[in-house]
Amino acid sequence: MRYIMLKQEFWPLVRSGKKRITIRRFARFQPGEEVFIHSGGKIVGKARILSVYKKRMGEIGEEEARKEGIPLERLKRMLEETYGKNPEQMLTVVEFKLTDVFDPPLDPEEMHYRGLTPREIAEEALNRGIVKNPEERAILEKIAQGKSIREVAFEMGGLDRRKIIRKILRKYRGFLDATSS
Repeated sequence: MRYIMLKQEFWPLVRSGKKRITIRRFARFQPGEEVFIHSGGKIVGKARILSVYKKRMGEIGEEEARKEGIPLERLKRMLEETYGKNPEQMLTVVEFKLTDVFDPPLDPEEMHYRGLTPREIAEEALNRGIVKNPEERAILEKIAQGKSIREVAFEMGGLDRRKIIRKILRKYRGFLDATSS
């Protein structure tokens, strides 16, 4: 299942039903898809994607601000800080409905990495010599040096690369399970 990543300050707005959209430069969600809501380092809930549509930054208006649960001026300022001041910039609006709240929130490391941190997975996989792919080795070496998934993703070209890094970590977590005795 995929994620909608939100700043921690927005989770209360989602939980209260005031925030029902997220606006991104790129988003590949499909109506009907179920996603986890990730905020503040935890998986805090689950949602269903209702609609996905594109809009120019300059066309974002009161309707989107209402569905974001914040004043239009604040929304415009946030979009400009994130994506620049180009009113022609195409953005993707993802409308969702909160379907479940996890209380307490789920720990993504426990859920995906079964109790190990990304750094521990990287260190162990490298120490055991099971990493043959040079690209995967380079990524795991950065994680083993203490860089976060986010930092490595930025070095690779953007936050959308996090899913690649997480996939590699899950792969080697599985290999570690299979090779332990």
